[in-house]
Amino acid sequence: MRNLLTLQRLLKFTKHQTLRELEIQNHLCTFTSKSYVPSNTKYHFEKLLISFNFCKKRTFICGSTALKYIGHPKTNPKNNLSDQSILDNFSQEIYHHPGLGHNILLIQPRIKYGPNYERKIDSECKLEEAVALVNTLPDWNVIEKCVLPVASADASLLFGKGNLDKIKEMIRSNPRISAVFVGIDILTAIQNSKLESNLKLQVFDRYQIILQIFHDHAHTNEAKLQLALAEIPYLRVKLCGFSHTGNSSTFQGMEHGGGDGENFMQVRRRLLKERELKLKKELVKIKNQRDFLRRSETRTALPVIAVVGYTNCGKTTLIKSLTNDSQLLPQDKLFATLDVTLHSCLLPSNQKALFIDTVGFISDVPTSLIQSFRSTLEEINLADLVIHVRDISHPNTEIQKKTVLKTLQELNLSPKLFNSIIEVRNKIDLLPNLETIEDDSEAISISATEGTGLPNLLEVVEQKVFENTGHSVVLLRIPNGGQEYRWLLKEAALRDAMADPKDENYLIVEVVITSPDLEKFKHLFGDLSISIESLSQ
Repeated sequence: MRNLLTLQRLLKFTKHQTLRELEIQNHLCTFTSKSYVPSNTKYHFEKLLISFNFCKKRTFICGSTALKYIGHPKTNPKNNLSDQSILDNFSQEIYHHPGLGHNILLIQPRIKYGPNYERKIDSECKLEEAVALVNTLPDWNVIEKCVLPVASADASLLFGKGNLDKIKEMIRSNPRISAVFVGIDILTAIQNSKLESNLKLQVFDRYQIILQIFHDHAHTNEAKLQLALAEIPYLRVKLCGFSHTGNSSTFQGMEHGGGDGENFMQVRRRLLKERELKLKKELVKIKNQRDFLRRSETRTALPVIAVVGYTNCGKTTLIKSLTNDSQLLPQDKLFATLDVTLHSCLLPSNQKALFIDTVGFISDVPTSLIQSFRSTLEEINLADLVIHVRDISHPNTEIQKKTVLKTLQELNLSPKLFNSIIEVRNKIDLLPNLETIEDDSEAISISATEGTGLPNLLEVVEQKVFENTGHSVVLLRIPNGGQEYRWLLKEAALRDAMADPKDENYLIVEVVITSPDLEKFKHLFGDLSISIESLSQ
């Protein structure tokens, strides 16, 4: 694994002595020496070489070992390798490696100067978050980690010579290290290429790691489509890297169907564009179907509460505690939820409401990743109320709060919805001293796992929902068993009902009803509302 490099690295070396041979015949790859690489690595090389349909003799380098393959006469690649498989292979090898774990050296850059200056404590928190990201992936482990200062995130090599030497020494001293994770949002093509060239290992950034996590957690069709859309900006960056790092000439003769004269770069640019358009159309269809269901189902009559927050802040645990939904399975890992799910709950007034569980937010992620999940996040905009859950025990909780609020602003939340957000400070059971919580009379402190503060939260939620939706609680005196009662059961939420102590032919009912529905009731049956004081007279 130490010597395993991706295709970009392999193609950069052509002048080393041959130690191993490969044969590509009928699009099947066979190693003449099985001892060359482990079995799980053999799959990786087969996929790389098959996807490019080499036809000439050439030598490559892999770490300190040279690799030679012997191509065979051209066949018509269009008959053997479809456009879809070309793009799938390209996507697979660029960022996702099924069945291959990694022992990671994690480097968290800390910007020393300028407007993006970072405090050391902030960088250390980012380092721990990056560790959690890696540990979310099966068979991936961080075995070495450190924070290194950098002058700017825009430098072509990112790290200076001194820090680069430190990284090389860490790699030399620990042979188990198989890849490097640099904890910034996305490396440029030049940065990625130069780092891999210097370190002789595959280099990941946050975008790539998050894509890997999304790949493992995407279960519904919509989540998979959004993931595929999120891949495209990243694949474009990596594709551009071939030309910017001097690899373009290497690919000039590599043709793969789809049009006479199309080379490696042109085919993949075209395929990425075609896939992007197709994915967007599919997501629009799903959105339209959801809009139709929203208009036609009873959901439109129920208050909808969107629960948002930084990833792993306890959103799903909170919803499970409020709704007693046994199907919800909270998990202590990042991005456990990628799909919007609805869960029914009774508010204190017996008004039924729907809670929406949403994908968690995270810092240092390119806008393109958020944009890919816009159709899912738009459900937040359509809610009647937003609950912002915070992990108040996290050392970086204030930065996480700013990240969530910034993301919500980017989603163009309406001023009414944004200004009525309920801030929930979760995980107070993990705090050694509750007095350390900043005093904020509007924020609600809870423990979703222990149930602390949940009754108070529901009272506040109900009050805010009523304010935002125009609902109110009213007392009505109606005939017992009359059509008024049947109408209210259908159009309002019945909170309480009792016989009128003065006349058993009448009922005193307490209902939750919208202003328009109350006016409709008055139009049909007259003004039957009464005051609490009148009951005691």
